[in-house]
Formats: sequence, C-alpha cells, structure tokens
Amino acid sequence: MPSTVEPEYTGLISFGGFARGVQVPHEPGTQHMIFGKRAFFGYLVRADGEIFWFGNHDYPGKPTRQELQSIPQREWRRQLNELYHDEQPHVMNIIRATQGDIGVYPIYDMISAPAWYRDSAVLIGDAIHAVSPNAG
Repeated sequence: MPSTVEPEYTGLISFGGFARGVQVPHEPGTQHMIFGKRAFFGYLVRADGEIFWFGNHDYPGKPTRQELQSIPQREWRRQLNELYHDEQPHVMNIIRATQGDIGVYPIYDMISAPAWYRDSAVLIGDAIHAVSPNAG
C-alpha cells in the first residue's frame, strides 16, 4: 500500500453556518443547490425551521484552516456579500440571518493511488463512487 499519498488542496474553500428566522423557498427534506455566477451555494431547511447552509468558492494559495479562521468574521461576511449580492435574494437573507460564526475551511482531496487494496475489498456507501469531498 502506498504510504506517501498526501491530500492536495483543490483550490476551493468551503464555508457555512446555521440561520433562523428567515423564510426561504424549500421543499421539506430536500437540499437546495444553486450554481451561482461566482460561487456555489446550498441549503437545507430542517423541520424546526433552522437552515443549514454551505458554499464553495475558489481561493488562491494553499491556506490552512487556521489561516482562514483567523480572518475576521466581518471580512468573511463582506466577501460573501460580494459573491452572492446579485443571486437569488434568499441567499443573502440566509447569510444575514446567520447567528454565530461562519465556518471556513480549505478543501483537500486525495489523489489517485496506483493501488489501495490487496486481494479482496468491500466498498460501502460513499466509498463506492469517487467524488471530490465537496461534491458529496
């Protein structure tokens, strides 16, 4: 088994949070995904009205999670406003209704290994299909 395979930065960051008190178009139990002009955005409205939301955007360099989290929250909110200000109105309404910190982290992926098994292997769930970690 190769022991030198290391995760590689995809060039994307992911961010997200939880919001309450805003009405958005949704179908119960369904994740809604918007491929916007500059960034991706997704959300899910729980039965209690809480909204879990997330997004992905390209980001230069190879930032660490600590570097991204050291950027002040007001700056992240400003950047998200730049990304989504002219998207569907409920996108910014969700972001504005977010209480607490917006989580931000870099997205890494494992490059293909020439061999990752010996003899037999059983794959279950998400292990069956190879997708990037932000495409679920």
